[in-house]
Amino acid sequence: MIMKKLFYMIISVVMVCVMAVGISAADTVAEGQCGENLTWILDDEGTLTISGEGEMEDYYWNDNTPPWYSSLHTRINRIIIEEGVTSIGDVAFQYLDNVTFIDIANTVTSIGVRAFSCNSLRTIVIPESITDIYAYAISGRELSSIIFKGDAPTFHGDMDDIHTIIYYPADNVTWTADVKKVFGANIAWMEDGGEWEDISGYYGANDDKSNIQWTLYQDGKLVITGYGDMYSHPKGYIITSPWKKYRKLVKTVVIEEGVERIGNCAFRECYNITSIEIPDSIATIESYAFFGCYELQEIFLPDTITEIGYYAFSGCEKLKEIVIHSRVSGSLEGVFDGCTSLVSVNIPDGITSLSGTFAGCTSLETIDIPDSVISLDGAFQGCTNLKTIDIPDSVTSMDSAFTECTSLEIINLPNSVTVLHTTFMECVSLKTIRIPESVTSMYTTFIGCANLESIVLSKNINELCDAV
Repeated sequence: MIMKKLFYMIISVVMVCVMAVGISAADTVAEGQCGENLTWILDDEGTLTISGEGEMEDYYWNDNTPPWYSSLHTRINRIIIEEGVTSIGDVAFQYLDNVTFIDIANTVTSIGVRAFSCNSLRTIVIPESITDIYAYAISGRELSSIIFKGDAPTFHGDMDDIHTIIYYPADNVTWTADVKKVFGANIAWMEDGGEWEDISGYYGANDDKSNIQWTLYQDGKLVITGYGDMYSHPKGYIITSPWKKYRKLVKTVVIEEGVERIGNCAFRECYNITSIEIPDSIATIESYAFFGCYELQEIFLPDTITEIGYYAFSGCEKLKEIVIHSRVSGSLEGVFDGCTSLVSVNIPDGITSLSGTFAGCTSLETIDIPDSVISLDGAFQGCTNLKTIDIPDSVTSMDSAFTECTSLEIINLPNSVTVLHTTFMECVSLKTIRIPESVTSMYTTFIGCANLESIVLSKNINELCDAV
């Protein structure tokens, strides 16, 4: 029995030793000094650790770049600032766009100018030890929340270049209205630990805007109710809707029956929206209405819609397909510009212009153009997967229509086009083309078409400038 116990003890010790060998600390990639008594280490897992006692050095892009930038900045995904560090230097962690996690020790008292500019960072916790924050100290494209754990620090300069949600301690009287002004108008303020209260307001087209009401619920649903039109700028200028400051909370949108017009810029850059319900009462979608809603994957447009404004869905990078019904007419200028996932869309009869409509739609391979279309100026710029397309005889203008369509192999031009200016620039897969007799002017038409073998020219051309 004693021998058996001894045997199992030896086996256990061996297993522990084997496991210990298998678990090793991350290897150091680079290290150095970042203050009189501070050091930094970057390991091979992407963690940048600042340790020591005292203040961090301030940095400047002109002559004193942070030492972990140079060739290392893309490797950094975590930042750990350990106990003992008392300040974070100017521009210390600016442009570290792969950082997703930051841990700041409770000994840090100040954060320097533009210290954190990390475009992948979603949240950052500011410990209660912080007493001073300098201009534009915290920013980032994906930054959805800043959580303050203590009293409001003294802000030295503006912080108004961010759209985010700031949480502060409930019932803490130091967070006054004057303090909050430092952050400008694009911040949603929430008490950390307090109960959620639905956020609501008005955004109608009548004098007091009360004909349209909106409410944002805790689950991220934005509900819009009322009658008539949402507010739109009378000249179509880019404007900010009242819910935009909460855009990182908005996940879904429900527009209820009775609303007739979606205003210009209504959901512009509300990039966390994944779905939108549009009722049959909607007749018009104004310009830039869903511009930059890049999480939006699908949207169903009712057949009551008669007008879609310019760049209405531009930058909806995940939108794959959409059906436009027959009542829509006129121009679709820039409507799907930059919709890089779009593979299917129909163009109804009645559309006259596709100016810039599909620019940058890199997944689009083919599309049918109705006989009502007159202009294709810039329509398919940068559609790198577009291989073939039929152009109806109604089209008269095609300036820059297929610039950088690098997969375009076959195209037949109608006898209605008179001018071909920069039309096929950088179409590297195009090998042969016939120019119809209607064309009289060609200007930089085929610049960069490296594999073009044959061009049959029109005898009526009277202006030929740098065509090839």
